[in-house]
Amino acid sequence: MCMVKNNTMLTLDNIISNHLSFRNIVKFLDTETTLRVSKFWARVKTDQIASVRFLRGASGFGIELVTRSYPGIERIVIDEKLWHYLRDEDIEVIANNCRQLKKIDIANCGDITNLSNLTRKCEELTDIKARGCYQLTDDSMKDIANNCSALKHLDVAYCDEITDIGVVSLVDKCPTLTAINVSGCNRITDSAILAIAEDCPNLTTLSLAECIRVTDPVVEKLANKCELLKSIYLRGCTNMSTTTIATITEKCKGITKLSYTM
Repeated sequence: MCMVKNNTMLTLDNIISNHLSFRNIVKFLDTETTLRVSKFWARVKTDQIASVRFLRGASGFGIELVTRSYPGIERIVIDEKLWHYLRDEDIEVIANNCRQLKKIDIANCGDITNLSNLTRKCEELTDIKARGCYQLTDDSMKDIANNCSALKHLDVAYCDEITDIGVVSLVDKCPTLTAINVSGCNRITDSAILAIAEDCPNLTTLSLAECIRVTDPVVEKLANKCELLKSIYLRGCTNMSTTTIATITEKCKGITKLSYTM
C-alpha cells in the first residue's frame, strides 16, 4: 500500500474498483508514489484496466512508469492540467509501451509536432482526438492513413496547418471513419469534402465549423453520398446558404444535430 492525498491508503482494491480512470491517483503522483503504484499493475487483469487519465503530476517519468508497467492500456486522456507539459518525447514513450492503444486524447497539447511514432506502433487506434495541436501537419494525417486503417473517429479541429492533401490521404485509406472534425482548419476546401463524400459512406458526424472555403455545391454532394449523417456542424461557414441546409435535412433523414449560422 502507499499513501495518497488526504492520508488515504491506496490498496489494490481501490485501483480495481476505480478501473484506473486515474482521476484520484495520477494528479498527485510524485516519483516515489508512481514507483509504488506501478508495482500493482502486474497483479491486475487486463479487463480491469482500460483507461488512464494523465494529469500534471504524471508528466515525464510518471507516464513512462505507468505505461511500461501496464502495456495493455487501451485509452489515454491527457487532462488539461498537463496540456502545457506534454512533449513529443512523452508521445514516443506512450507509443513504445502501449501497442494495444485504441483511443488517445491529446487535445490542446500545443507542443506536439507529429504523430509518426504513435501511429506506426499503435496500429489498433480507432479514436484520435488532437484538436488544438496546431503544429500538426499533413504529414501526421498521412501517418494516420498509412498505419491506422481501423480509425473511426478523428478530431483535428483548429490544426490549421492541415490541408486538403492530408484529409484526402486519410479518407482514402481509412474506410471505417464515422466521425471527422476539421473545424477551424481554414485551409480546407471543397476538394477535401468531396473526398470525404466519396470515401466515407458510413460517416455519421462531420464538423466543418469555420471552414470558410467550403461551398454550397460540395456540401450538397456530401448529403447525397453520406445519407447516414446524424450530426453536421457548419457554424461560421460563410459560403453556406439556407438551400444547402434544406438539402441536408431532406437527404439525411437521420439528422439530429445541425449547427449553422449565416
